[in-house]
Amino acid sequence: MVRTLAHALWISLAWLPMSATAEDGRSFYQDNDYQAAYDSYREQLKHSNKHRDRLDYGAGTAAYKNGDYHAAAEHLGRAILSEDTDLQGKAYYNLGNTFYQLGKAAKELEEIKTHWQNAITHYQETEQLGTDIANRAVYNRELVEKKLKELEQQEQNQDQQQEQNQDQENEDQQQQEGGEQDQQQQSGENQEQEQEKQEGEEKQEGEDQQEGEDQQEGKDQQEGKDQQEGEDQQGAEDQQE
Repeated sequence: MVRTLAHALWISLAWLPMSATAEDGRSFYQDNDYQAAYDSYREQLKHSNKHRDRLDYGAGTAAYKNGDYHAAAEHLGRAILSEDTDLQGKAYYNLGNTFYQLGKAAKELEEIKTHWQNAITHYQETEQLGTDIANRAVYNRELVEKKLKELEQQEQNQDQQQEQNQDQENEDQQQQEGGEQDQQQQSGENQEQEQEKQEGEEKQEGEDQQEGEDQQEGKDQQEGKDQQEGEDQQGAEDQQE
């Protein structure tokens, strides 16, 4: 969020000879009725080709005080074309103030920076004209330059923080992927061990079965041999009788 300036910007309204309608605008302005002042100046602009630079200056300044900075920029942008150096200096100056306020109202950093750069440029124009308002232009320019520098530093800090967050996110993702790979590897090793164990048990069972069959065969053979010997012995005994 953009913070306001520590000191308020100076604003100047030039009091110049005008028609009765324009004087009404000035009167409304002095009564702090800035909308009525703006309407009065605009009405005069519709019907007069004289002193249009002064009328635009009055309309732009009234619009500024009324918070309508886009209208202020429009009218003051025409007033700076005046051949009157004093009026031109004041128009540049208040246009600088207008761009600063447009920057404050902006949401995007780039838009804020653009408006504030424009404000600085118009203050510099005022200084170069060397009018009696030049000192105020220096004061405002330095304040806006300070705020712009702070804004750029804030933007740089945000970029660095985003880079750090992205690096941390990438690191976390890599760790997570590594953990999943380790888990898959461990699962594969467990399956392999289980398979080896199962194969070992099946092999042992086969060996035990073979051993049992061999033992049974030996037993049968021994019984057959004993039976044969018994029959032979019985036959010998019968012959002796």
